[in-house]
Amino acid sequence: MQNQNIQIAYKDLAWFTSFGEITLDVGNHVNYEQTGLYKVGDGVTKLSLLPWLGGGAPSPSILPSGSQVGIVAGVVQTQAGATQLTKKRNIVATVTTSLDGVKCAEAVENMEQYIKNEGLNPLYLYPYLGNNFLGSAVNVPITLNKNNAVTVYCYEGEAGILRYR
Repeated sequence: MQNQNIQIAYKDLAWFTSFGEITLDVGNHVNYEQTGLYKVGDGVTKLSLLPWLGGGAPSPSILPSGSQVGIVAGVVQTQAGATQLTKKRNIVATVTTSLDGVKCAEAVENMEQYIKNEGLNPLYLYPYLGNNFLGSAVNVPITLNKNNAVTVYCYEGEAGILRYR
């Protein structure tokens, strides 16, 4: 894809993986927010897009940028029985009994996930199997009270560890 007019807009994982490389016109720039890479075009140099995804080839653990509403928390009240979250933004609508659960995506570098509890009861938010929240033991959940939300994220160099705010 050489000297294309790339419209100013957010480009998701599908866009980056559909093109192997681009050449930016002189003075045009591109910023990939997930990894913080920034480039200015010279009209000649070809930029490979895959390294911009962090780690070369796209990872199956990178979440789609979409959202999901109406999620029902798993009623088994264990990590294994928790509903697996698969989107970047998630709204849990049904928490039948106190501490039913959902499970975050795998904590790979630069992963970020938003979870809101709109259920009637507190919700257990589990890390992915073998992961942990910073300062907690592996596989131990945090509690997300009703009408509260949290964003979890994984910094570079901290694979398997989730921080939250």
